[in-house]
Amino acid sequence: MIEYPKWRRPFVSSGTKRLALIFALNLVVVQSHADLSLTEDQKRNYIASLDTSQVEAIREYINNCLSGFDGIGYPCEVDPEHEGKSIKEQPRDHVDGRFALLRIDPFSSGGEIYVVMFQNPPHLVVHIWVYELGGVRPVIRSFLVDKMSSGKRLKIARSLQPYLREDWFTR
Repeated sequence: MIEYPKWRRPFVSSGTKRLALIFALNLVVVQSHADLSLTEDQKRNYIASLDTSQVEAIREYINNCLSGFDGIGYPCEVDPEHEGKSIKEQPRDHVDGRFALLRIDPFSSGGEIYVVMFQNPPHLVVHIWVYELGGVRPVIRSFLVDKMSSGKRLKIARSLQPYLREDWFTR
């Protein structure tokens, strides 16, 4: 079973720190409705974290799932062992659209947990386990909706404006 990562836990992936928007989440708590402001270096690092085979695999998997590809299995299809934890069990308009990457955490069972926020209301936040199959190809292993309150999701979404609507910021 996947454990939800702690929002403020530092992370390291393959010995290299990756950019996370933890500072944005912390700002949300302190500054109500404050817009996030990224420096050029932060923007470049964030884009680099999006331009990975893992994030591409997440985008492709969600697109394939919502397009009705046959035999894609869990976490796209409903699985009685993982009730409520599939993409197709979520309202389509909650998962049909672009997403921003909030953070990446290492996972004790291998791979990494990617925490994403969908750009369309209600701004669903999801923990997606990505595992390197054979150390070569990223595979999506789980799709867990965060139990964050709608109020907190909206605060985060507001703090990410105007970036959340920008193509460079989302996939």
